[in-house]
Amino acid sequence: MKKHAILATANNDLDVVDFDESKSYETIKEAIGGGTIQCITLRSLGVDMWIDDNGKLIDDPQINAFGSALWVDSYGMTDLIVGDIIITGGADDGGKTLGLTDEQVVSVLKAASDVMRLATIGSREM
Repeated sequence: MKKHAILATANNDLDVVDFDESKSYETIKEAIGGGTIQCITLRSLGVDMWIDDNGKLIDDPQINAFGSALWVDSYGMTDLIVGDIIITGGADDGGKTLGLTDEQVVSVLKAASDVMRLATIGSREM
């Protein structure tokens, strides 16, 4: 069965993609460029953000503005997200990765947009 996810690259490309539920780990790992993956639960949205756990250790890591905005929305200005990320709909009781509902897609896009808009306004005032 196909499920929705949001893929956000460090180059600011954003796309709603489908993944095969039975191959979610492989899809997530490939989407973020391999390596060791880490799942971060975004409390305010009830979704998961998957990142390359070693992304900050590579030479010249590229900040992911979308992922960083989602981080700030959930945890405040305490960290930055680098590299490509993928957003999924959390996990079921058995630990299986869930896809995003249409409502979650809208909520995630709105939350990131709101934070990035506020950051842009703040940087203009400096």
